[in-house]
Amino acid sequence: MNIGRLIREHATLFPDRPALIEGSGRQRKVLTFADMDEQTARGSSFLHSNKHEHGECILFMQPVSIKLYVGLLSVMRAGLNAAFIDPSQSRAFLNSVIKTYPPHAFYGDGKARFARLVYPALGRIPRYDHRTLTKSVSVPSKGPETPPENAILITFTSGSTGQPKRIIRTHQFLGAQYRALEKAIDLEGGEIDLITLPMFVLANIASGLTSVLADMDFARPGMGVLASCAQAQESGATRVAASPAFFESILGSDTAFPKLEKIYTGGAPVSPQLLESLGQAFPEAKVSAVYGSSEAEPIAVLDSREISKEDIQKMKEGSGLLAGIPVPDISCFIIPENEKLPDLDKEPMKSGEICVSGEHVLDTYHDDAEDHQHKIQVKDKIWHRTGDAGYFDEYGRLWLLGRCGAAFTDTEGKLRYPLEIEIPVNAIPSVHRSAVIIHHDRPTLFVELKKGIKTSNEISKSILGCVPEKAVSEILFIDKIPVDRRHNAKINYQALQES
Repeated sequence: MNIGRLIREHATLFPDRPALIEGSGRQRKVLTFADMDEQTARGSSFLHSNKHEHGECILFMQPVSIKLYVGLLSVMRAGLNAAFIDPSQSRAFLNSVIKTYPPHAFYGDGKARFARLVYPALGRIPRYDHRTLTKSVSVPSKGPETPPENAILITFTSGSTGQPKRIIRTHQFLGAQYRALEKAIDLEGGEIDLITLPMFVLANIASGLTSVLADMDFARPGMGVLASCAQAQESGATRVAASPAFFESILGSDTAFPKLEKIYTGGAPVSPQLLESLGQAFPEAKVSAVYGSSEAEPIAVLDSREISKEDIQKMKEGSGLLAGIPVPDISCFIIPENEKLPDLDKEPMKSGEICVSGEHVLDTYHDDAEDHQHKIQVKDKIWHRTGDAGYFDEYGRLWLLGRCGAAFTDTEGKLRYPLEIEIPVNAIPSVHRSAVIIHHDRPTLFVELKKGIKTSNEISKSILGCVPEKAVSEILFIDKIPVDRRHNAKINYQALQES
């Protein structure tokens, strides 16, 4: 996939179609495909005029906005590398990235203007912003065609060692991911997508969709829902892609939302209760759960209409969480957690670690230590170890059991996984969230009740009734179970352990 070529094609076919929309009311901003083509061509030309060469890295310090994507696409069209750091990471982590992998320039406005005061290493490189890229060159340049094997997008997350882990995506990889997403989440040109998952925006642009950038503030969970609803109404959104927490906030508010045709949710375990509630609130919409990871997106997609009463009962009885049949573009295999080289000629394990391979699965972290832990090479194929435990049922559907690292031994010595207990407990109407960990050397279940509900003997009995006997030693009710800052939905087991 060459994103520059696709943008030019869209600008020719439907120049006035909005590509990106941000804000609402008087703050509403629209970028058409023709505008996008011109601005990113100018940005690409500007970067070349400043003698940036293929392979050089531009660090992005810009919030999700039209300006962000104009900068990103300018860098991609110029054949440079765009680098992003997980915004949930600490200042120390960002400083470590800058020192370990020094960029050639950084992009951002607003607070980014003061970045040099916090990160002295940035003082030796130029800073660009939207105005610089789009106003400094009078004649747009189409830019050179970039070879498909060239790196184009770099993201940094913390590896198991705590050191920066580089995830490098090439043009070829992004093309494969786009093709997988196009089929899996049914992308159709002309649709209007309210989107909170930034990586999906590139696939939308490639397909000719209009992306409405949801006005969400993930640093303050729950904020931005009203603004996002207003955006959806004003733009006439036909589809939404967001985390489970976003949809829980929508369902818990009285805010009106337009009629939707497609709803996709992921980034954390998606409960059957949420899928059912979304189906009731949007009866005309196709509601689906997406399972994937930063290294492999998507792995499986589950249409809520394919979940039977028997499936729901199995989940309530501790069989895990149904994720659906893996997408056709991916190979999926279950291996014992401690196995280094799976024998692919044998039948997969009943349950174990989920491993995946395919064109849209990253085959390296560009770090030997991380590759050794998370990648397996069998003959000429590289498999990615997801770190998730699961199994296949008799229909070829994938079921999730939770993170391998969160597995524990119960009081009878039986190996158990979090979702075997958390999914049944979360199905209790008064429970908002639950998490099971080893706490003070004992398997302990933490429970967060819904707002306004207090603990009672009746609730405790309900919980005990769906937890296998002797699976946990203690049940503790707490005000808030810690979750990730990015999606506000995935349980942070380490933070819970340290609390």
